[in-house]
Amino acid sequence: MRTDIHIGIFDVIIFLGVFQGLLLSWFFIKNSGGNKKANLYQGLFLVSISLAIFEEWLNNTGLIVRALWLTNFTESLNFAFAPLFYFYIWSCLNPETKRKTWVHFIPLFFWTIYMVFAFVQPDVNKYNSYIQTKHPDWGYLPYGDSISDDPLGIRRFVNHLMLIQLLTYITLAVIIVRKRFRSTGESFFRTDNTVLRVIRNSVLHLLILVSIMIITKVWF
Repeated sequence: MRTDIHIGIFDVIIFLGVFQGLLLSWFFIKNSGGNKKANLYQGLFLVSISLAIFEEWLNNTGLIVRALWLTNFTESLNFAFAPLFYFYIWSCLNPETKRKTWVHFIPLFFWTIYMVFAFVQPDVNKYNSYIQTKHPDWGYLPYGDSISDDPLGIRRFVNHLMLIQLLTYITLAVIIVRKRFRSTGESFFRTDNTVLRVIRNSVLHLLILVSIMIITKVWF
C-alpha cells in the first residue's frame, strides 16, 4: 500500500474549520435545555457537517490509509443534514411546540445499518476504494475475499438521494418561514425581526450550497 501524505495550507485551514465546527456544536448542544431545542438541532447539524468534512480531509491528505477503519464512516450522515436543518428552523419558529421527529431520521438509521456491509470489508478493499476515488493512477491491490459492500446496489445513488432529501426539506423550511413572515406582516427580504432575518438567511445559504452541489455534480 502507498501511504503518501500531503498536507498543504488549505488542508490546515480545513482542519481548523472542523475543530471550530465541533467546538461550536458542543456549545449549542450544551445549551439546548428547556425550550431551546433549536440549539440541539443546530449543534447536531454542525457535528454532522464537521465529521463529514473531516472524513474528506482524511481522504484529501492521504491520512485515511493510516486509518482505513474510518473509511466512509460518515456516509450515513448524508441523511442527517436535511432533517436536522429543518427541525432547527421549525424549533426557532415554534420553540414551545413538540413534534415526533424520529420518523424523519429513518433513512439515516437504515443507511447506518446498511453501511455495515462496507465497514466489514478487508482493508485491501477499502484501500482500493480510496485510490479509485483519489488516485486512479496508482496500482490496485488484489481484492480480498468478502461479501459485497453494496448488496442492493444503492450506494452509488447516495448523493442523488441526499440532494432530493435536501431539496424536499428546504422546500418545507421555505414554506413555514414564508407563512411566519406573512402572519407577522413582515417582508421576506426586508425585515427588522432579528429571528426571522437569521432564519431566512440560513435557508437561503443552504439553498445556495445545494445549488452549488447540484451544478458541480452535473458539470463533473
